[in-house]
Amino acid sequence: DRTVRLWSVETGDQISIPIRFEEAVMNLSFGKDGNSLYATVAGGNIYRVDGPFLKLEPTFKSLPGGPSANIYNPAIDQYAHLNSAYFSFINFKNGDEQRIPVNNVNLRTSRNRFSYSMGVDWDKEIVTYLTFNSTSNFIAKSINLDSGETINETLLPQSSLHASINYDGSKIAILKKDGEVTICDLNKENDTVYSMNVGKVFRSIEYIGNQGLVLCKNLLSGQVFDCKNNRKLGSLLRGGRSITAKYYNDATTCVLAQLNSPRVQFI
Repeated sequence: DRTVRLWSVETGDQISIPIRFEEAVMNLSFGKDGNSLYATVAGGNIYRVDGPFLKLEPTFKSLPGGPSANIYNPAIDQYAHLNSAYFSFINFKNGDEQRIPVNNVNLRTSRNRFSYSMGVDWDKEIVTYLTFNSTSNFIAKSINLDSGETINETLLPQSSLHASINYDGSKIAILKKDGEVTICDLNKENDTVYSMNVGKVFRSIEYIGNQGLVLCKNLLSGQVFDCKNNRKLGSLLRGGRSITAKYYNDATTCVLAQLNSPRVQFI
């Protein structure tokens, strides 16, 4: 119904009025202090709701809708967004915004849908995202958030089938056509950190956390691998639904789930 409602986990009581948006809500994230809630809707607009969550206050920013990747840093209230046309960087505190045109960043998943991969080093103000050239070779491209200038471009091996960048842009996981997965340090040329063979059945890869974990997927299944220790984690998750994974560094726990399915794996 295009609304967001908040409940207390302690009492079970609803603690906000229904906060209604003009389009479907796609993403929600709390600010670091817990007093602000950010919402992204289907049309691309970003809204900020300030506590006590009784009145909707739109921010001054709008982003294109559709498939994209986004990273929000609640500690500094900054947001990075990547789609097929632009990389956008927004500082909600002072209103600064960078919008940099990009090309050839829409990768294909195992389900033949568009996907985007990027990582942001907020301290160094560098974003690294995946793109490809005219001969379909993958490239990890790093740009400065402030100036938009290209800092580095790393050409991946021609045998690369799919790739994924970790959250801070320091490492990349590469799935090759022969079933080998390699994790490389993007700050060091040709530096392979971990490597293992997962078989030729998978078509796409997703970097999870920063501990050498990857989620390999094909059309109907997904499997988490620990490349650091050269082993599988958990069981193969089967089904036609989209599979996603989240790694919680503090708890050293990986959560594997399927869209619209009650089944969840804790690894």
